[in-house]
Amino acid sequence: MSAECSSIGIDTENHPHIAYCSGWLKYAQWNGIGWELQLVDTIGHNRTAKLYLDDQNAPHIAYFKDSCILKYAYYDGNSWQISKIDSFKVASQYILWSKYIDLKLFNGIPHISYSFINYNDSTRGIRYAFKSGDSWITQTVWAENRIPTPFLLTTAIDLDQTNYPIIAFENYYPDPIDSGYLFCTRFNGQNWAIDTIERHWYSNYYVYSLKTDIYNRIHIYYQRLIELFYAVKSSDTWTIEFVATNGWGECGGEMVLNEENPNVVYSSIRDPLTYAWKRDTMWYFEIIDSHYPGLYPSLAKDNEGGLHVSYTRFDDNCLLYAQRTPNAIEERVVSLKTEIPSVVYPNPAKAVMRVRCPSSVKEVKIFDVSGKLIKEIALPAGKNEFKISLKGINSGIYFLKVSNQTKKFLVVK
Repeated sequence: MSAECSSIGIDTENHPHIAYCSGWLKYAQWNGIGWELQLVDTIGHNRTAKLYLDDQNAPHIAYFKDSCILKYAYYDGNSWQISKIDSFKVASQYILWSKYIDLKLFNGIPHISYSFINYNDSTRGIRYAFKSGDSWITQTVWAENRIPTPFLLTTAIDLDQTNYPIIAFENYYPDPIDSGYLFCTRFNGQNWAIDTIERHWYSNYYVYSLKTDIYNRIHIYYQRLIELFYAVKSSDTWTIEFVATNGWGECGGEMVLNEENPNVVYSSIRDPLTYAWKRDTMWYFEIIDSHYPGLYPSLAKDNEGGLHVSYTRFDDNCLLYAQRTPNAIEERVVSLKTEIPSVVYPNPAKAVMRVRCPSSVKEVKIFDVSGKLIKEIALPAGKNEFKISLKGINSGIYFLKVSNQTKKFLVVK
């Protein structure tokens, strides 16, 4: 199967269902023996869709069609029922895959967040839609007059314990402000209250996933430039953690929660498909596919705690599927406690580099490519997370020796 994006869901029998785009919107279901394939709709060159399964295992898909109609399809047991939610004109009808749309289903009612650009009134922003009976109710969550800025905004949605929507989205001002924002907004029954989670100069964001846990805390998984981050809100405070460097390009990932612990996948055109999960205060990492970059990965959890991933192989757009059993995940946590690597970020670095290690460190050394010692840093108190100033170090490739590990990094000035 050829695919330019995919979205996965798991039914009550722990069988995977995948919606994917390949010039058409298609749907694949594992029946326990093989894959059953169906054509849902033609979608032109757009490559963004989101799948969600209801309590009866029926698939529901939100997607963009042509230039640019937001549509919704669900399977009633005999055929696909398709309706139009919204339509608007964008700068180009070639929409690359990204999280420009997200879908959550509750009690059979779909809730959708999506990005829009409207050239009729020179606005762009985020909208929210839900179905009431046979009609769609849409409203603008946030908008600005930024046309002709051609960028759609990435977004993710979930519902809180009162079934009100919570939406994460980003915004980037390339000119003249040149800074990016990460926002989270929730509906309180009357209006939308917006939090600014982060603002970062010269940085653009990609929102991949938003989830709420059993304690009604908000978890967001996102990318800033080439680095992946995880943010969680407890009470009125956002806590932000660095997860990993994601190489080159926005090729996505998703998050599921194991109770309150995040599990994520990510990849880029230069990096292998990787699974990362947090236990206690530590992140663990495992490569899913070491042979090919696995682009546009989608992640879902079954009712036994197993994980399922759909993704596109970089060289030929082949759609692939991977499964991880819950026992294997926990066994891997135990084995990785003694082998988890140190993390160096940002990479490339400019003025300051951060280092995070699995245990406290008293000394680090920096070498150039010839093996010459460039800098030696003593940490008298012993720390497992610290900063290193790169003042006096020229642009180039260097190696950091820490905790008997050697990490390669690039300095750009």
